[in-house]
Amino acid sequence: MRGLGAVAVLGALLLLAEAQRPTFSIALRLPGTQRALPDGRVVWGQNCTVNGTQVAQGDPVFPEQPDATGTFPDGTPLPRGRRGKFVYVWWTWGRYWQVLDRPVSQLT
Repeated sequence: MRGLGAVAVLGALLLLAEAQRPTFSIALRLPGTQRALPDGRVVWGQNCTVNGTQVAQGDPVFPEQPDATGTFPDGTPLPRGRRGKFVYVWWTWGRYWQVLDRPVSQLT
């Protein structure tokens, strides 16, 4: 019976460790003339002039480039078919984590 008690304690410790996993978050603060849509795209929030060029409200700040390929900073190709405009490089737990995400990102 002693062994069962040790298993129960170990199980409780694992549950406690699981419940206390840290989460890191970032939320970019876009300029007042831009806003993020729920799907992660960033559009102009109002009609304005940027570097001498007029842009209209709702136009994409970062236009789609369907044939474009990209890489993470370490040279790993970005996932194909995955939407995301921002590359985040997190340093934690003694290693780097590269994430393709939206203007808001989390790492757990």
